[in-house]
Amino acid sequence: MLRVRSGRGVRGRRRGRNEKTPSLFLTSESHYTRQIVELATLRGWRVVHFLPARYAQSDSFATHFIGHKGFPDLIMVRPPRIIVAELKMPSGRIHAEQEAWLKAFAGCPCVETYIWIAGVNTLEEIDAILSQTAMESSTSS
Repeated sequence: MLRVRSGRGVRGRRRGRNEKTPSLFLTSESHYTRQIVELATLRGWRVVHFLPARYAQSDSFATHFIGHKGFPDLIMVRPPRIIVAELKMPSGRIHAEQEAWLKAFAGCPCVETYIWIAGVNTLEEIDAILSQTAMESSTSS
């Protein structure tokens, strides 16, 4: 079920108290991410997803880092497996920086890389991947 939060529109423009615009894109992406994080946690994975910080003065967002842009959305570890996943909405696309990170991780023998698209890759499909043992994942990857 898609939850729609009222308030800030997709373009990030502040609205008056009486104007309410659903934030379908932002809310559904964060909802999809939360669902996968909860599912992975239930399956015994250690999970990290970095959230952007909000600046109070400008009401904008930024994720601070040093190094290369495009780091994947989720890193999940349940020894001996490591899963790196990029999450996208159906209208989203993989940027060159994101592709470079996924290729770098895919070059590591113990890392599985995935691009999961909301509405295309179901939670049942993702659960099946997360539920696999190390032996099953090495034969199916």
